[in-house]
Amino acid sequence: MNKLELQNFVHFKKAEPSVVRQAIRNEKFTGQTSGCCEGHLQCNVTIVDSKHNKSLENFCLLNPKAAPLLEIMDGTPFTSKLGKDIDIRTDVPRYEVYTIKHNKIDCKEVLNIKEYWNKGMTTFLTGCSFSFEDELMENKIPMYHIQYGRNVSMYNTNIPINSVDGFGKDLVVSMRLIPHSMLWNTCQITEKYWMSHGAPFFVGHPSIIGIKNINKCDYGDDPVFNEANKNDVPCFWACGVTVKNTILHALEQGVIDFAITHKPGHMIITDIPLINAAKILRSPS
Repeated sequence: MNKLELQNFVHFKKAEPSVVRQAIRNEKFTGQTSGCCEGHLQCNVTIVDSKHNKSLENFCLLNPKAAPLLEIMDGTPFTSKLGKDIDIRTDVPRYEVYTIKHNKIDCKEVLNIKEYWNKGMTTFLTGCSFSFEDELMENKIPMYHIQYGRNVSMYNTNIPINSVDGFGKDLVVSMRLIPHSMLWNTCQITEKYWMSHGAPFFVGHPSIIGIKNINKCDYGDDPVFNEANKNDVPCFWACGVTVKNTILHALEQGVIDFAITHKPGHMIITDIPLINAAKILRSPS
């Protein structure tokens, strides 16, 4: 995160979602969104050709821990459930556009997707664990990546997930270091938020789930280890980047030839307070 992004990030911690989305839409803020608009639901974004919408929907329904499905927007860039004036073409800080060129996957990072959008696309919005970080901090549970203005650390694992019509690979997890005395409280706080991945998927040594080097993450920023957290326990949550991995696998297998996702850590911020999300949104399971 550069100096300007860090300044905006600090400024946006208590801002209304509409204010932050406007800054993103105007390309004034292009950084990661962990810690922004405290207490509001954030979402992962995946866009595919509409002919694949049923397959991807079934994938989400079969993998609710990794891909808690909040809304499907078929042929429209505007959400009907998660807020007012949310435009999926402009309101994500950074997008990744995937195509096949010369039989290889090409990824282009862009700040809006206006030139790519058409009515033949379907958008899937799935929950993100950024949403419950504020409640953890309110309960004195440290979120070190937010303290240091960094993105959360995310890792590929060796845990297979349910596949549908070529969509599916392995689980991706996000990691937060939690003091041992706060593990139970952490689980209690997060388990009620199915729409944000719920309680930790795994607690313990990372090698058990296929992570060889916890110091080097696959997505986001590498974790900060210091005297304050050297005895903390690694906690791993199912992560929405699992869907991104699924998309990459589908591209590799020739199932699809085009897709758009958010850049990991760069979410769309909704108008829904997390405290009310369970009442407003109904679990598809």
